[in-house]
Amino acid sequence: MRNLLYCGLATLAVSCSTKESFKTADIDDDNAVTFTEFDSYMKKTVFDEIDTNRDGKVTMDEWRSVNPNDPISEFHETDKNGDGFITRTEADAEFDREKTFQKLFEKLDSNRDGSLSRAEIDAFKAKMKQQPGKSDLEKLSQAASTE
Repeated sequence: MRNLLYCGLATLAVSCSTKESFKTADIDDDNAVTFTEFDSYMKKTVFDEIDTNRDGKVTMDEWRSVNPNDPISEFHETDKNGDGFITRTEADAEFDREKTFQKLFEKLDSNRDGSLSRAEIDAFKAKMKQQPGKSDLEKLSQAASTE
């Protein structure tokens, strides 16, 4: 699921810094995105990004498109009921278990006030652009892993 995070970061870096997407994430419209809002937004956004046919299930092929180098066992570990698909519930549980978006939120919340401003998201986007790498995925990975 690691590359799902970076897919989410790409979505965040590109879309959440736009007024419309930030407003979508900011459920209570207070110009700040709390962890609860961020977590909900990211889970939906990342799942929807991977579920390319929008059927509510991530197939092995869809998963592989963003996780080409990860062991297939990671797919099967996330597919808790073994039906060959990852549902939104299964993906959310994996994100919660790995604390995926909690870790990301902590990276983005540079002033440690418990919420994200557009400025903090824009700062991450700028940090990403400064990273070495050819692809956005590589740059996102670098930006997310630096302190």
